[in-house]
Amino acid sequence: NDGIDFIEEMLPSLDNYVSYGTDVVASSSDLQARLFDIIETVMKSDRVGEADRVCACKLAEAVMLHGRGKVDGMIPGFISLAAAYLLVDDAIQTSSFLVYSLEVILNALHYNPVITLNVLEQYKWTEGIFTSLLQNSGKFTRVHDKKLYILGLTAVLSVPAEQLPGNMLGGMGQLFQGIIHTFRTYGTAVEARNSVEKLYDGEDDLDDDYDNLDGEFDWDENEEDDSGAFENGDENDDADDHENEFLKQLAGKASKALGSDGDDDDGSFGSDDDYDDGLEEEFSLETPLDNINAYIFFQEKFAEIQNANQD
Repeated sequence: NDGIDFIEEMLPSLDNYVSYGTDVVASSSDLQARLFDIIETVMKSDRVGEADRVCACKLAEAVMLHGRGKVDGMIPGFISLAAAYLLVDDAIQTSSFLVYSLEVILNALHYNPVITLNVLEQYKWTEGIFTSLLQNSGKFTRVHDKKLYILGLTAVLSVPAEQLPGNMLGGMGQLFQGIIHTFRTYGTAVEARNSVEKLYDGEDDLDDDYDNLDGEFDWDENEEDDSGAFENGDENDDADDHENEFLKQLAGKASKALGSDGDDDDGSFGSDDDYDDGLEEEFSLETPLDNINAYIFFQEKFAEIQNANQD
């Protein structure tokens, strides 16, 4: 309790401990309990503000991203701490704390969607949490936020139907549309981040995700598509053309696989009008997500979903 007033100052050291000592943390239930106690104390204490609780969410994210598959016992507690704010009216006062609280849920989904869905269903939080995720999608403005949003929702789509809560089956189309909605602004976020980075380091390289749009996609060539741009890898197309084509084909696949009309512009999702007021990019932030190309990741996962449905 005495140290929670300095959580912001302690966060870099705690993050490094988790990042570089993952195996030690994973092998020690005592260390896991101590880390959880720090996060829980900050989240529940009335001595700290939302900026401090954001730090607690960041530490929880570090544990889940670096300890993926190794700290299952901590996941239900993290979900409960975030849900305590997300599901109570007016419990959250700032956009930043809302985003980071939702990202605790997204990290849990990315960590293990089955564990996460079981916890949400056990406490009847499923509908409220996913409604909040969809309605606040426009608040995920940074590259990391959008990538995590895509990966978290994709994890849910990849869960076999027999392991999904019954009330989730009818909402899979909405989750798919949420992914499309986020992809529409993902490239713009990458470009914005790269532009600012150039001011600091003078490098001209695009982010791997955005750069790899060109010719990386290979939908089943036997299926009918509105355009063959991805299959042909047309060198005259720029990244925007490839991104638009990707989204167009993505929407078409949705209608076939999930019974969705592929239209994400139905008012169900948060607006990106507040982009300029969103969280600032953290250029020093390094996470395991940096090694994941969001476009290729989703293409591969969706191919698995299609194959499973065919079986």
